[in-house]
Amino acid sequence: MSIFNGVGIYVILDVNTPLYGQHIDRSNPASTYTRDYMNHVFTVIEAFKGYPNLLGFFGGNEIINDLETADENPPYMRAVQRDMKDYIAAHADRPIPVGYSAADVREFTEDTYHYLSCDNGDSSASDFFGLNSYSWSVFRNILFCQLPY
Repeated sequence: MSIFNGVGIYVILDVNTPLYGQHIDRSNPASTYTRDYMNHVFTVIEAFKGYPNLLGFFGGNEIINDLETADENPPYMRAVQRDMKDYIAAHADRPIPVGYSAADVREFTEDTYHYLSCDNGDSSASDFFGLNSYSWSVFRNILFCQLPY
């Protein structure tokens, strides 16, 4: 991060890894949204929150990517974002945006964006929305921002 900072590169970091217990399992989110998982997430936030070139955190990446996951997973993504934002508010010395990175599944992209970004009075809404596009006809990793900061 320091090397990136030295050359002016900002980072949006995913708090998840492919390792068991360090991500939300899209096929069974209730089984992985646990205290141990959130402790992992908070550990990542602690490790990176002090870098000035940290632009934000992704709370999830392509968790909603088909009809089955479009039904059960969105509330878990909001819960993860809420927990991350509440932790950041209590433990970081600056606001750090939290968002979601979506799969390029046209049937769900717009609905996912609207659901994750709508303000329902708590801290669970996405601050930004990324799109992992696997089409050469559109820009890759499009980021729809709505940063209030």
